[in-house]
Amino acid sequence: GNGYFYANFTPRVMYTSNSLGGLQFKVGLFSPSKVSEADFPAAADAEYTMPRIEANVVYSGNNFSLWSSGFTQDVDSKTGAFDNYTMSGIDFGGSVSLGGLSVRGNYGMTQGTGNGVFAARLDPNEEDASQWYVETTYQINRTTLGVSYGEGEDDFIAGDGDDTDLTMLFARYAATDHLTLMAEYTTLGTGDGQGEYDAIIFGSQLTF
Repeated sequence: GNGYFYANFTPRVMYTSNSLGGLQFKVGLFSPSKVSEADFPAAADAEYTMPRIEANVVYSGNNFSLWSSGFTQDVDSKTGAFDNYTMSGIDFGGSVSLGGLSVRGNYGMTQGTGNGVFAARLDPNEEDASQWYVETTYQINRTTLGVSYGEGEDDFIAGDGDDTDLTMLFARYAATDHLTLMAEYTTLGTGDGQGEYDAIIFGSQLTF
């Protein structure tokens, strides 16, 4: 997560409330995130007896929104080969709009896992991570211009090895009500310099 913990999109059952004066919440049971046996052979000893629980609450006004969300999941050992542990996380954010200008920001914290809602690495009891980002967009007719910056800090590796930062410049053009053209420039930095990159991306989105 470069500024946020990445949601692992797995099968789920969710309840979404009606909007109550601008306040709305969601709560769901998700298929547990699992440790990769290809990366960690000891993952064959892991068991997931309960689903991952996630919840989200949003309050929306005329030109602003505030939100918070969280998750929790247990990872247990069948034989005691590793210590049982709990992954958890919470974040807070908000956005405000004035005319064509919009600004949003978010801050999150996780324990027992890093900057992603995954089952971590079997030994993350002391692992803590934090993430934040800020984004600004400006809309001119059918064109939206934006810039965002985010950072993720993870103490699993000593020093800054798991820390990342991501800067993005982007533009979107709504060619029709169903077709959007997109372009972005992205630069990723890492604490140890490994995996850094710069990218220019062009794409389109078709909606029905």
